[in-house]
Amino acid sequence: MAIPTDTVQIRRLTLHDGQCTLSTLYRLQKKWKLHLLLGPSLLSRDKVRLYTNHPASADEPFARDSFRQLDFLHDEPARTDYSDQFAEIEMVRAGSFQFYLTHSDSESAGSGYFIVDPFPSARMDSICMQTHLTKCLGPLDQWESRLLVAKETGYTAVHLTPIQQRGGSDSAYSLSDQL
Repeated sequence: MAIPTDTVQIRRLTLHDGQCTLSTLYRLQKKWKLHLLLGPSLLSRDKVRLYTNHPASADEPFARDSFRQLDFLHDEPARTDYSDQFAEIEMVRAGSFQFYLTHSDSESAGSGYFIVDPFPSARMDSICMQTHLTKCLGPLDQWESRLLVAKETGYTAVHLTPIQQRGGSDSAYSLSDQL
């Protein structure tokens, strides 16, 4: 069963003290929400702060080095403990973004990246590119139907490898005559 594209989905990510997920990429879509939860190793820490460079609204300009502090929310505001607290980021802009956290004992207590894929109807405020190896696209008269897949899945740009006769290695980037 397909999920309607206008349905708001919530993705939850539990953070741990000292965890740097720089080699892991979390993929999200515009209009989704990301809930960053504090794991057990962070619940006992004082002054936990969470920051992101994802804009708070679609009208806000994006600056890679400009981070804003996120507020912590609770599923049940009347609770007296903090075990259910989370920070929410609403995905309002496509692109690659970062988060990091600090606490009273460390200015670098964890970090990570997430990417927000555009919907097919996204404005051109970001580039989502797919590379095609031209030697694998077949005859030129079949390219349109094959490249249409990229358009229909939300890519805003297509990169094609060189379309010249290939060199001895038969690599898509190896040209037979470079002059």
